[in-house]
Amino acid sequence: MSRHLPQELNDEIMHYLWDDTLALKSCSLACRSFRKICQRFLFSSIVIYPPSYRKQWISTAFQDLLESSPHLAQYVRYLNVIDRHTAPKVSDEWLSRDTALVACLPQLLNLRGLVIQYQKYYYYNIPGVWSQMMRSGLVAAIYEVMHLPKFRFLDLTGFPLDLVKYCPNLRHLAVDDPILIKVNLGHIDNTTFQKIQLESLEVFAHEIYSLQIIPDADTFDYKYPEAFVKLCNESIDITQLKRLHASAEGCSQAGGHGLLAYIMHACAESLQELVFSPSNGISWGGEKTETIDWGAMTALRKLDVSFTWEGSDGGYDYTGPWPWFLSVCGQLFPPNVASTLEQFNLHIKYDVEDNDPSLGLGPIPDATFSGSSESPVGHSDDNWRVLLDILGDRKRLPRLYKVDIQLSAYGKDMSQRISTGLSQLIRNMPSVQPTLSVTVLEGMC
Repeated sequence: MSRHLPQELNDEIMHYLWDDTLALKSCSLACRSFRKICQRFLFSSIVIYPPSYRKQWISTAFQDLLESSPHLAQYVRYLNVIDRHTAPKVSDEWLSRDTALVACLPQLLNLRGLVIQYQKYYYYNIPGVWSQMMRSGLVAAIYEVMHLPKFRFLDLTGFPLDLVKYCPNLRHLAVDDPILIKVNLGHIDNTTFQKIQLESLEVFAHEIYSLQIIPDADTFDYKYPEAFVKLCNESIDITQLKRLHASAEGCSQAGGHGLLAYIMHACAESLQELVFSPSNGISWGGEKTETIDWGAMTALRKLDVSFTWEGSDGGYDYTGPWPWFLSVCGQLFPPNVASTLEQFNLHIKYDVEDNDPSLGLGPIPDATFSGSSESPVGHSDDNWRVLLDILGDRKRLPRLYKVDIQLSAYGKDMSQRISTGLSQLIRNMPSVQPTLSVTVLEGMC
């Protein structure tokens, strides 16, 4: 009788440990029959750090590993390359001078996703960085990887946006702070070319898009919003997006929501999941100047919104984010129209003092709120009541089964005040049917 378990059973056991690195290493060393499945999990995702970080995985260490154990290359599914620093110096830049990664990339024949986090700051200081990457063979190696049959995911930070058009099988794209430089890596046959069909997109809108990032300014012909629209018109199709993570945080409303409005309009009928962080401009009458057509999104199943409440320190004409947010909810979930929404997540960051009167979440009387228009503790309670009424309306939201409200604030006193006040308010709203989970964080997130 064999003393060994069937390999299928060994594999099933190891699946429960897929994210436990120490356990996988121990099992791989302890039992030969576990080794293959353990190595598959251990090397499925690789992060390459800058040499100055002194981490285990720098490019030369990865090259040494593949030279000594070339079979491990087949297990690598996702590669994350980091060339970013909190206080960057020109001397920190390594990607354009690296040769190890150029040698490793052609071996990763099963790669499905590539993340490049690059410090755009370097382009202010190093003329010809992109040219150096071309000469070193790095760009050519990236080009070959992006053409692999199973390659589906690309995440670019501080890297040329134009690279996207060379990913024929791409389905998932993330873009943040891209470089606007023309990339010519080969001829694209327009007679057989089909647009890249994206299923998910993560995009960050930024306030300022400079044309002088790279010394050779002639390489630019458009700014980021226009560049992304041009990319959509020529190379990618976003009309069938199912998931969108969009952020305009840090922008004025005009600077941030314009690009997002274009994207959300294009995918309005197909979008099922939206994670959204609005611009700072929503707190100054944002509901009156909104460019996004929220009512057009009729297939939404999951909505996740984050915004900041600055209280009375917001300055002149500060209305706070609530008027904008309630306007959005009113457009998304109009009365007597059944919505497809199933999950609702809201994260509010309270950047206010403990005694700020605009907080409006103090001790609430035990008696159930009678419906008077006069709030017992402050105007913020009225906003919560409107929101909870919408969430509890089964005619509007018949499929809604999960509501999660996460609040973050400074200090225990503030956290306790918010938690107690909102919990009491929820209990006093009998019309609310979904289960509400309120998590109060000690620090700002």
